[in-house]
Amino acid sequence: MISCAIEVSACLQCAPLCYRNEESSFHLFFECVYSCNLWCWLSSLMNIPLHFNSIEDIWLTCNRYSNHQSKLVVNSAIINIINAIWFARNQLRFNNKKIHWKNSIASITASVSLAGNNSRTTSLSMYDFVLLKKFNVTLHPPKAPKIIEVIWHPPVAPWVKCNTDGCFTTTSSSSCGGIVRNPNSDMIAC
Repeated sequence: MISCAIEVSACLQCAPLCYRNEESSFHLFFECVYSCNLWCWLSSLMNIPLHFNSIEDIWLTCNRYSNHQSKLVVNSAIINIINAIWFARNQLRFNNKKIHWKNSIASITASVSLAGNNSRTTSLSMYDFVLLKKFNVTLHPPKAPKIIEVIWHPPVAPWVKCNTDGCFTTTSSSSCGGIVRNPNSDMIAC
C-alpha cells in the first residue's frame, strides 16, 4: 500500500486523473478515464458516437446541427467539458482534492442550460428539440403566423362557388389551388 502511494506521488509526469499514461493534452482531454466518462455522457445525450483523432475534430461535432440554439448548446457543452477536465486535474494536482466526474456533469449541465436559455432560435427539428430538452433549455420557437378568420357564405342555388388561393416565394416558386362547393357546402371538386 505504501509503495503504491510512493509510486503515484513520484510519477509527476503521469496524468493526475488516471495515473496511467504520460500527461499530454490529447490524453488528458480525450483518452483519460475521467474525460472519457464525460465524452460518453455527451455522446449519449446527442445520440451519436464521438470519436476524436485530434483536438480539431471536436468542433466538427457542432456541424451536425443547423439550428443556432442547438449549435450554441453543443459548443457550450464542449467548452464546459474541457473546463471541467482541466479544473478536476488542477484540483487533484494542486489541492489533492478529487472531483467525481458525475459532479462535473451537474456543473456542465447547469452552465449549458444557462447559455442555451440566453439564446434565440429560428426553427426547430425534432433532433434539436430532444437535445435542448436534455440540457433543460427553454425553447424559443418562432412566433406563430397571424391567423385571420375567413367567413365563407354558400352560393345561392343553383350556383356553385369556387374559392382559390395561391402563394409564391422569392425563388420563383409558386402554386395555387381551389375548391368548388354547391349551395349545401358540399365539395364538388378541388
